[in-house]
Amino acid sequence: MNIEKIEEKENPLLHRKEVTIKAKGYEQTPKRIELLEEIVAKLGYNKETTIIGKIKQKYGKKEAECEVEVYETKEHKDRYSGKYKSERTKKTKKEED
Repeated sequence: MNIEKIEEKENPLLHRKEVTIKAKGYEQTPKRIELLEEIVAKLGYNKETTIIGKIKQKYGKKEAECEVEVYETKEHKDRYSGKYKSERTKKTKKEED
C-alpha cells in the first residue's frame, strides 16, 4: 500500500496535527488497523498518539482519502478525542474478523 501525505495542519488548541493522506495500491478497502500500521511505518508517527478519523473512498477507485489526528501525548489524545475513536482505531485484526 502506498501512503501519500496531502496536507498537514497544526492545531495548537487541541495539541495535535491534522493530517490528510491518500492511500493507494490495495485490493480491498483497508481496515483501520492496517492503515494505522502503514501510516506509522511510513510517516514516522507514534502509534499510541495517532487516530484515524475518516476514511473516504470513491466508488470504483482503489484509493482512499483519510483524515488522521496525531496528538502530542497520549494524555492529550485521551482528553480531546472521543473514546469511540480510540477504541475503533486500536481494534486488532482478530476482533474485526
